[in-house]
Amino acid sequence: MRCPWLSGHAPSAACDNPPETTGNCLACSLVAVYTQNAQFGEDSMVNVREMGGKPLYEIARETIEARIAEGIFKPDQPLPSVLNLAAELGVSGITVRRALTDLQNAGLLRTVPGLGTFINTTRRFVRHLNRVPDPHYGAFEEALHIGKNATVKTLSVELQNPKDPVFAIFGPAEGKHVCVNKLVLIDGEAMALEHTFVAFPYDEDLVDELRNDLLTRVLRRRKLPLEQNRLYFDAAPASPEVSATLNVPIGYPTVRLFYNPVMKGKNAPRIYGVSVSPFDRLAYTVDLPGEG
Repeated sequence: MRCPWLSGHAPSAACDNPPETTGNCLACSLVAVYTQNAQFGEDSMVNVREMGGKPLYEIARETIEARIAEGIFKPDQPLPSVLNLAAELGVSGITVRRALTDLQNAGLLRTVPGLGTFINTTRRFVRHLNRVPDPHYGAFEEALHIGKNATVKTLSVELQNPKDPVFAIFGPAEGKHVCVNKLVLIDGEAMALEHTFVAFPYDEDLVDELRNDLLTRVLRRRKLPLEQNRLYFDAAPASPEVSATLNVPIGYPTVRLFYNPVMKGKNAPRIYGVSVSPFDRLAYTVDLPGEG
């Protein structure tokens, strides 16, 4: 018999016996305790702890992690259903869902609607914000540097003002804005949902260019000198829009980069934006100078 809790654990024959004869097999003792406490409801079952202080959902999570590491669960195949995992591990479906949610939030698993839960094979794309002293160095150049390709897909262009309270730190222009909503892809994989706002009055040709390319490349082509590139980072749960566009659960952890390129010149365009990415797909790094 293979212990249903700890992958790789080889229990003695006592594991098939009542808890008083399980000796030092804590995992199998837990299964027996779980069975005895089933009458007290789910909360009691979830809070059952072994001597190390771990509740059932943590043991279930570690078991699933171990099976992924051992190759028992394959990246190209969906994991067993919640019902099957619950039966195999000897726990409730609620406990299994908690374990799977934790692994999703950690970036180890992903859910594909209609298909099931899969091992997440996506690797983070890391953007070096100051790899070179060029204010127009962006995702396209960074992707090229590491042998990848960045493209954009326009989702919509609409009249919309920057409503998120974070934009207040930039002191956005009053009045109307046109918003270009785009999906940024790295090697064809959705990496970020980007909203770029251009204040009225605006150059229609500029907006047309923003429909089809990344902001940094548009500014470089137009030879618009930057006086300051203002950035603000935060983390937020995925909204329904982000969930639908980037195929992550609602509430999934995301990294948001708010930006405000301040250009020189009295009639320079006023641009603000935010780029939203699942935390396990995109990361940022910056080098800070030392003393002297």
